[in-house]
Amino acid sequence: MPGRQDRVNGCQGGVNEGQLADRKSLTGTVIENLVAAVIGIALLGYLVYALLRPERF
Repeated sequence: MPGRQDRVNGCQGGVNEGQLADRKSLTGTVIENLVAAVIGIALLGYLVYALLRPERF
């Protein structure tokens, strides 16, 4: 019969394995957020420029 500590360690092992999968998906999420931020900043810059120099458009 497993002791109490064995049951606790077994449960923690499952949690740690899930964190590895989260790190892989987190990397994809960070990349998507960076791409969205760059596009947003570029669009904001374009709109400000169009407001300042409307005769060029």
